[in-house]
Amino acid sequence: MDEVIRRWSQDKINLLCKYAKAYSGILSKTSWEYVYIDAFAGYGEFVTDKNIKVPGSPIAVLEIEPPFTEYYFFDVDQENYQNLKALCGSRDNVYIYWGDCNKMIPELVFPNITKEQGRKGLCFLDPKGIHIDWKLVELAGKLQTIEVLIHFSIYDLRRNIFPHKKSKIKDNEIQRMNKFWGDNSWQDIKGDIQSDLFDEEDTHIADKNILEAYKNRLQAIANFRYVSDPLPMKTEGNSVLYYLIFATQNRTGLKIINDIFKKYLKSGNRNG
Repeated sequence: MDEVIRRWSQDKINLLCKYAKAYSGILSKTSWEYVYIDAFAGYGEFVTDKNIKVPGSPIAVLEIEPPFTEYYFFDVDQENYQNLKALCGSRDNVYIYWGDCNKMIPELVFPNITKEQGRKGLCFLDPKGIHIDWKLVELAGKLQTIEVLIHFSIYDLRRNIFPHKKSKIKDNEIQRMNKFWGDNSWQDIKGDIQSDLFDEEDTHIADKNILEAYKNRLQAIANFRYVSDPLPMKTEGNSVLYYLIFATQNRTGLKIINDIFKKYLKSGNRNG
């Protein structure tokens, strides 16, 4: 069933496509093969509030020229998987999987994206919440051939991990956060970032602290050489739902994404 897409989600797909087009344009002029990985691919299409169909991230990237060498789409939902297969048809360079991307990508895709094989990759990690395993992100960084664009769900963190008035965090949420963070060191900054979430200034400080800590992990532990400043993705009411964070080994990639993010911010968070 088609889901109604919100403005910030359309913006996110547009931002992804702007970078993916620049990425493929550069690498198409080299000897590298390059692949696109959509870890939380979804249904493949949406409808606007005017009932107009628009492509989701996997289909939007499929339409980019020059094309990627290969495409890998993952989703845990069987209906999403089946619809993606129908939308993609019989393309022989598109691989669609039904299952947990956190387990499948390190086994099926990343081992085939190495310098020795002359292959690079762009990986879009776009879950609805903190459902990315740190092991997946760390492996991407240490391979040194994969760039990642990460949906960092500050909304999920505020609601379930760092709740208002320091309520007790449930055991299952602690385990989920440990997977996302890679260990339990996030608890060391817990006192710094728990605040009154109805206070806009305190909320901004809280966001900044947790994001800075995550950026540091991307560089110090996952060994990404460059990490962008997080881009806030906001609702019409100006509340931040999540941030986009880009990590790469390539200075040019960082410059391109920074330019894309800056233009978006200057446009008033409406990506044309």
